Amino acid sequence: MSYRSDVRIITTKKGYYKLKKYVESNLNKDDYNLLQDNIFDNKKNSNIFYLGWNNISWAELCDFKHIDVIINGLKYLKENSCSYNFARMGENYDDYDSKYFISDKDPLDYLIVFDRKFDDDMVLNYIKEYNYDYKKGDISNELL
Repeated sequence: MSYRSDVRIITTKKGYYKLKKYVESNLNKDDYNLLQDNIFDNKKNSNIFYLGWNNISWAELCDFKHIDVIINGLKYLKENSCSYNFARMGENYDDYDSKYFISDKDPLDYLIVFDRKFDDDMVLNYIKEYNYDYKKGDISNELL
């Protein structure tokens, strides 16, 4: 199994359609188009497009044409004064990558916010399952 990441891109409507056109023109008919598997539902009338992929093998400068064309597409957006914000969160805690470009001609007022946080509900459910009274700070007698 390969190293996995979660990836997010936010761009303007103009930026999305330029990226889409760039990706489609740089892939062959049988190549995998990552934009078709975006996990977010972007409404046609939206002025901001949010793109994302979870648990994806994302590596720049590799043999994954569908990844390279997105990365190069972001460079294309910058060359064409289209705003975007890119963020990738890898499996390792300290593996985080972020790139953005904000254009006066195509402003983007919102950037991706990244927050690693504890899953307290999962821990509390685990504690309840094993009869640990977290309010008293006591282990039940059943476990002793």
